Amino acid sequence: MLARKRFEIDLPDLLRGMVGCCHPLDRIAVRSEVEEQWSDDDHGFACLSVRTALDLYLSSRAFPPGSEILMSGANIPDMARVVVAHDLIPVPVDFDLLTLTPTIDAIESCRTDQSRALIFAHLFGGIVPLDSIGQYCSSHGLDLVEDCAQAYLGPEFTGHSNAQLSLFSFGPIKSATALAGAIASVRDAELRAHMRTVESQWPVANNTEYFARLMKYTGLSLLTRDLPYSLLSAGARVLNGDLDQWVGQAARSFPPDQLMNHLRRQPGGALLSLLLARQRDATAQYYRDRAALGRTLATAIGHAAEVPGHGLQRHSFWVFPILCPRPVELIRSLRAAGFDATQRATLAPLSADLPQLEAAFQRLIYLPFDRKFPAQAIERMGRIIREHAASHAPSAPGKTVKTAPAPNR
Repeated sequence: MLARKRFEIDLPDLLRGMVGCCHPLDRIAVRSEVEEQWSDDDHGFACLSVRTALDLYLSSRAFPPGSEILMSGANIPDMARVVVAHDLIPVPVDFDLLTLTPTIDAIESCRTDQSRALIFAHLFGGIVPLDSIGQYCSSHGLDLVEDCAQAYLGPEFTGHSNAQLSLFSFGPIKSATALAGAIASVRDAELRAHMRTVESQWPVANNTEYFARLMKYTGLSLLTRDLPYSLLSAGARVLNGDLDQWVGQAARSFPPDQLMNHLRRQPGGALLSLLLARQRDATAQYYRDRAALGRTLATAIGHAAEVPGHGLQRHSFWVFPILCPRPVELIRSLRAAGFDATQRATLAPLSADLPQLEAAFQRLIYLPFDRKFPAQAIERMGRIIREHAASHAPSAPGKTVKTAPAPNR
């Protein structure tokens, strides 16, 4: 069984992090190195998580209570919870899951005189050009906050220049993970200084907690290898357990009821040290290779399913979602063939009143995908999806439905 998502961290880095927890480090000096490594123009701001950076931004901007924050309509619920914690109103903006971006008209229909910012989320590893959205925000007095948690591409991309804030996550399932931590590109010096002042009043996350996290994910990383994950999947079937629920609970970070207490802390020295090491090791070629494999899988699928964001010029395929008919049946077929596809994810529509997204999420599944998957696995997965689509395609009486050919994307 090929796991739906493998942690992008190897045993040497996990051991490096554990050693860092056992030795005193100059936390301030290491943090400065992380931020200098991130950006030559002094925009880098290392912190505990993307939610921490958003909290610091909202604290520093101090929008009047009841102000509205426009948000990409599909996001993790915690981002909206942070907005609500500041007595602000999150306003989800509907968009097409295939293009991964709302239209200007959709944003305009949500904007009021109380709107103060737009939080735009790049999803699934795709990078959406933000020139027109940035111009719109600028002309209407809106801050543009860019959520790049799913869109790390290595050192060649630290956010769009027209965003006040660009947020990159290095949490457990993210690219170049340090199992926690985030780096924000904060382009306004006054805003950046105010965020540092607010954060300086918070306690520092201790290394003991981080060591426990490293141990936990060392075990989970071993578990997502082919044989152990196959045994886990078999055990779930024998015990009538929910594999989706087991995996989701194991990877959970912040408990929702303790969210604000958890995120209002400064990053510890061991986390910052591993974050620095992961940044130094990151190469643009790694993400180009992963993107190439993603396009190979898209070609193998052909017209049998729709691939969100496949038309974007820059896409790293951090995960590989597809939109398909009868997703539950396709998941069953894929799992029977050893591919752990799922519909479960923390990403979801932020409101039930988003017709485009609600309809798309009913058809959305995530395929197992990793840069190290063999070519045979990619082709076999594509064939299963094509066969599924062919078996459910409408046909005239007496005519045979043929599997759609794979396009050259």
